[in-house]
Amino acid sequence: MKDMRYFTKTIQSIREDIVGLFGSGKVFYTFLMIGLVLWLVTSNSSATFFPDIGRGLFLFCLIKLAVERAPERERDSSTMAALNSNGISDVTKSRASLTYNDIGFLYTAKEKVKIAGFFVDDLLDVNCNYEMSKGDALKANDLLVKLIKKARDEKFKLNLLMLDPLARAAFLHQSLDGDFLNRCTKNLESIKILAANFSAKVEIRLCRTYPMVNLAIGDDSAIFQPWLFKNYASERNTSIAVFSCTAKTPIVSWLETHFDAIWEEQSVSLVDFLERHAVGTDCAVHRLNITNMYVAKDKDIDATDRMLAMLEDTSEFLCIKQVSLHHLMTNDRLKQSFEKVLARQIPVRLLFIDVESEVAMMRSYCEYVHSCILNNKQPQTANYKEFKLLENQAQGHLLRFDQALYVATQFAIEAAKILQGSFPKLSFKTYYAAPDAAIMLNEHSALFEPLHYGSKRPRTNPDGSTILSGEMPLMEFQKDGHQTDGHVYDVIKSNFEFVWKHLSQ
Repeated sequence: MKDMRYFTKTIQSIREDIVGLFGSGKVFYTFLMIGLVLWLVTSNSSATFFPDIGRGLFLFCLIKLAVERAPERERDSSTMAALNSNGISDVTKSRASLTYNDIGFLYTAKEKVKIAGFFVDDLLDVNCNYEMSKGDALKANDLLVKLIKKARDEKFKLNLLMLDPLARAAFLHQSLDGDFLNRCTKNLESIKILAANFSAKVEIRLCRTYPMVNLAIGDDSAIFQPWLFKNYASERNTSIAVFSCTAKTPIVSWLETHFDAIWEEQSVSLVDFLERHAVGTDCAVHRLNITNMYVAKDKDIDATDRMLAMLEDTSEFLCIKQVSLHHLMTNDRLKQSFEKVLARQIPVRLLFIDVESEVAMMRSYCEYVHSCILNNKQPQTANYKEFKLLENQAQGHLLRFDQALYVATQFAIEAAKILQGSFPKLSFKTYYAAPDAAIMLNEHSALFEPLHYGSKRPRTNPDGSTILSGEMPLMEFQKDGHQTDGHVYDVIKSNFEFVWKHLSQ
């Protein structure tokens, strides 16, 4: 027993020396474990103090304590030291836990205040208060009113960045909190009315990207909270830590750069949104189940690879309606993948434009005019009716036979005839309806590109002929999505079926 007391006293006496030398509680506990193990193994008194089975159990407990129970105070100290070194002065459990000491820098700011995300919503919450040192509380509404009044001074800038209720981030929150969008809309109306009542020059914009942080900046100080998609993340008492930044540290300027980037590049003014109906694209994309969008003339977002993936995924049917299907029949990768679909005995239907139809000749004329403009040549005629009868005297045939539409379509039809001889599941027709869209659809999704007569930068074939496509977006619509309205996939399929049954031969 004396040995045990002596050992414990000795360990306590050298503890501070070890920690001071190594600066780590873990190092001390490593020495403690080694010492106790040696004592248990070598000391005669330990055999007297513990039975054999007791020594084993005690040894196990010592190892577990040494590995898992480093002093909490020292771990907290090292954590705060790391945060402090990065400009973080304090951490609060949630926005509901913030006091005047945390947000007072907004109240006393003299040059600028920039607030983003749910911190703006908090200022509109009549139940939100910030405790003060004397037991009083600063109401969030009063803080907002003070800031708005300050904004009447041209030297003071107040920027409020709120979430666009039609942005995808808002839809994600709505799925986690069913009342989220209603609160967003009400808050937008409230802040607009409040600013108007004080005739203040408050700049309010709506964020259309993922904000990443809820943020409040006042002059050279800031607080921020990570932006998480979780149940009721927008509520003040949800346990998501709020970080207070030390004034004039680099992190404050980094946060302001983050705010300014969204403000300038990924937001819309409140006036544009509410009065000019600038709703952006996220809402329509979300509701219509647009999963991908491509531009054929831009190689980095060309749809060829996506078409290959669709062909590989096809197992029930494949329908393609274009002007000529030239790309399908001449691109080696597409053609090989297309032939694999046919080899799997999957029903395939193709729609080519009827080159002798009036709409085809109109499109050929349009290609001809744009080709002349592109090559700085004067068209031989500016009249469509004359073009139909105009001859290429050198070749001894009509000029329209030289245009990309006619040449490419005839080539693709002949290629389809050859394939049809080997794959009886392939069928095709020529349509005489207006070429309204290029379509490729299977049982999963539909690719859809609107067709037109205009061209800003016409694409050209290797032979120099002009193609009137590739400048409009090519959109992919899913058959089954998360929305009940839209059903664009079904509309596109209906388009194909109608042309196949009634406007083709």
